[in-house]
Amino acid sequence: MPEQSIAILYSGGTDSTCAAAMMAERFGRLHLLTFRRFGFHQVENSRKAAEALREKFAGTELVHRIIDIDRLFCHLAYDDYLSRIRRFGFFMLQNCTFCALANHLRTLAYCLRNGITHVADGVTRELAYLPSHMEKPIDRLKIFYEKYGITYHTPVYDFDIPREMNFFDRLALRDEATSGVVVEPGKRTTGRYLHERGLMPAENIKGSGLDRKLQYRCFQYVLHNMVAFWAYLPGKGRDYSSYEREILRLYDDRLAFFAPLLDELASGRESAVLRRLLGEEER
Repeated sequence: MPEQSIAILYSGGTDSTCAAAMMAERFGRLHLLTFRRFGFHQVENSRKAAEALREKFAGTELVHRIIDIDRLFCHLAYDDYLSRIRRFGFFMLQNCTFCALANHLRTLAYCLRNGITHVADGVTRELAYLPSHMEKPIDRLKIFYEKYGITYHTPVYDFDIPREMNFFDRLALRDEATSGVVVEPGKRTTGRYLHERGLMPAENIKGSGLDRKLQYRCFQYVLHNMVAFWAYLPGKGRDYSSYEREILRLYDDRLAFFAPLLDELASGRESAVLRRLLGEEER
């Protein structure tokens, strides 16, 4: 008997589509939540993969919403900015950290508003220095969700990661290509999972022209690279553990900062401040 509802943080890419496909076999209703803010491009691309899921899982009710998080992101990233620069230094440039938190906090509010008690996303072990992909920050979020009676699932986290595309791989691909680098035999990747179920035309579309047409793009990722690999780690005797501790400090600060507004929502009250930050653009 399928469980009732789950919300999926959904970009339209291979990993989030795989997570959604896996959850469609377990839940009767999927809420695919795609987020939009300044710096995101081609967010509407997510509709293509969402429609493919709808056709494949005709017996599962699927709701796809594109939700603006610009105000929420700015609130998390820039509130009391100068004092937090003194506390967190270069990490205040970590747009990807604030973006991930905005996605999750907006999802949590959506779940509280709609009585949803399960959440999932397509996070994997790829990009080990990206905060939303790091094991301990993920565990922090799971604990935070549990506070509000919501279970956070990461169904593809332990899938195998395809070989990263290098410069010469990209040169060899045409814009209309439907397949990226070759997946090694025996590997359990998200692309292979979707291909075997008829949801993708190739077993690894990552980096291909089709891949770019299925999800939104954000080039602010360069700020993450600048912080992690140029400003913090090189030549300073720091390692992954110290980087992780700084990310956790920032997570804890922002979660504690936003929690009172969610506490009100969970208790049946929704403040004007929260409504302003969340916006009502759910379409």
